Amino acid sequence: MINFVCEFDRVDGTISIGEDCAGLATFSLAVESAVRSKGGTVDKVWASDNDIALRTMLERLGEFREVHSDVTVRDARTLPKVKLYGLGSPCQGESIAGSLLRAKDTRAKALESMVAWLSSGAANIPESFVMENVGNQCRGSGTRAFGRLISRLKTNFVVKFMCLNSRLWVPQNRDRTYIVGILKTSPHAHDFEFPIGIDGTVPDLASIIDLSLPCFETKQTAVSFATKHSPKLR
Repeated sequence: MINFVCEFDRVDGTISIGEDCAGLATFSLAVESAVRSKGGTVDKVWASDNDIALRTMLERLGEFREVHSDVTVRDARTLPKVKLYGLGSPCQGESIAGSLLRAKDTRAKALESMVAWLSSGAANIPESFVMENVGNQCRGSGTRAFGRLISRLKTNFVVKFMCLNSRLWVPQNRDRTYIVGILKTSPHAHDFEFPIGIDGTVPDLASIIDLSLPCFETKQTAVSFATKHSPKLR
């Protein structure tokens, strides 16, 4: 999805990003890495997290123009419009290791708030979005609720989803549900397809560290650690 968005951005080579439930802002970091590899730039417009420690970190990094707290009380209609929106909403209500209360879990309010915005007639809804959650979100007893979620998102977007195991790209074995949406009014609305032809090769942790990013102050130490420990993480 990230490479796809970079490909269809032919205006000025800049991808504007908004990210909710950002955590360590790894979604924006991944987008930045993909866009930079193609000679483009990233504009990190806004991010949010309910955890005060993570929010403080985002503020101190100074990479986002706006940093928000609780998305359930924020008026999403006031957000600057972005090209790409990322949401990794709390998974406890969907996870087999969590409550399995789904929408009844109080932490699910974040997802509900943002879906309400994306399915509204607000002028500032993003041009595209990527949502991710645990694989269980689209399986088992959650299929009906998931179907309703997809139906709401299809109000304004062409939506596709798939459960993928992260081990095909990174040294981690975990199923995740990915939902991708592109505005129906976009000329690229029907262009996206999930990756196919995957050979099942598990990448080495050292091979995916981007040494050009400023966060790696001790770059060689990071590579040495990854090389030593990555076989244990497969």
